[in-house]
Amino acid sequence: MEVVNVGTSKVAILPVVRGLVSEERKVEGAFKKWKSSSVALSISKEELEALKQFKDEMAELETFEEEVYVSRLSKFGEVKKPPPCFLKAVRLCTENDVECVGVDMTEDEYTDAYCHFVSTFEVMRQSWFKKKLQSKSLESETPEEFVLKFDQTVNKSKGFKELERERERVIAHKIWMLAKTQDKIMAVIEIERADGVLSELKKKRK
Repeated sequence: MEVVNVGTSKVAILPVVRGLVSEERKVEGAFKKWKSSSVALSISKEELEALKQFKDEMAELETFEEEVYVSRLSKFGEVKKPPPCFLKAVRLCTENDVECVGVDMTEDEYTDAYCHFVSTFEVMRQSWFKKKLQSKSLESETPEEFVLKFDQTVNKSKGFKELERERERVIAHKIWMLAKTQDKIMAVIEIERADGVLSELKKKRK
């Protein structure tokens, strides 16, 4: 974890690999060590509410990209949906009476940002690209390396890159707002967005 001071609050950024079951241990270890007053997750408030109600069954994969992601990531261990890293964080917060906040874009915010940044041509190109994704080599030595390569591949075009940068700005802003009321925060952030969120937070130190 890297810790950044935001105003009078300390924010610890914990990068995680979405889907990998073994990430539960990383989240639990960081939770016990950091003992934060609040935990921020890089998911929307709608996703957070869904996780609070989730049982233990495996959720259905909804897109072709998800199928490829899970298939390739499985090389490094058991993979589940919803992401065990976030589900574990939610349950730890519930068990220990710690505030848990979804700091990613809401569904409406994401829809607005998608329409703003992603062109019709890029949407059409993305549909064509899906056919190439399964055959594309994403050989990696670690799950972290694979996830970063996968992210760079599926968000290759300018519009999708800008959409993800906007997500990072929104996540950082919501953590910054949370830091106004909480003195110690653990932010569980998908590894693809962690560096960007950290960079944005460093611009908001005051």
